[in-house]
Amino acid sequence: IELTLFEGKFHQIRKMCAAIGHQTMRLLRISMEELQLHDFVPGSVAEYTKEEFFKKLKLDPADKVINC
Repeated sequence: IELTLFEGKFHQIRKMCAAIGHQTMRLLRISMEELQLHDFVPGSVAEYTKEEFFKKLKLDPADKVINC
């Protein structure tokens, strides 16, 4: 099963699957905003500048809640 969730709550996918009788064995996050994770293999590394990282996650680097 492939699901797209735009805003998730605590264990939402597991609960949705359980509601239709499917047990969730494993979940894979493949992207967050514009940051694509499906091309990575375990142990691989991608380097981004602070500006690139914030842009991909659609975050404002001037936001005082974010401390980098």
